[in-house]
Amino acid sequence: MTEEKILKQKIRDLENHVDDILSRLEKLYGSVPYIYRVLKEHPERIVGLFVKNNSVMRSRKSTIPPKMKELIALSAAVSQKCTHCIKVHVEDALALGATNDEILETILISSMIAESSDLAIALRSMDEVIKKERD
Repeated sequence: MTEEKILKQKIRDLENHVDDILSRLEKLYGSVPYIYRVLKEHPERIVGLFVKNNSVMRSRKSTIPPKMKELIALSAAVSQKCTHCIKVHVEDALALGATNDEILETILISSMIAESSDLAIALRSMDEVIKKERD
């Protein structure tokens, strides 16, 4: 069997898993996340993404408790300004026992860091332009 035929067979095998993955995501989140809807036509990518995300967030060997992982994910979602991601991770954190105060503190801390980063970038850029104008 040629390399091309082997690859095509592997892709067909992956396609068999896509519907199962999308079904699991819909049960978990109430709908299929946008990224997975777009990647549905690319089974080799959707399966890889699903496996990677699950290995990070749901590993049984992890030293980080699930609730803390969701709060970290929420923090990243806030700093990336991903509204849908924020909602998903707030819901998941609540489901894992996070309190409203823990969620609020997570949002405040991540917002503070994101703001500091934005401010530092803007001030450095301003300084570079001002120094260049002076020279």
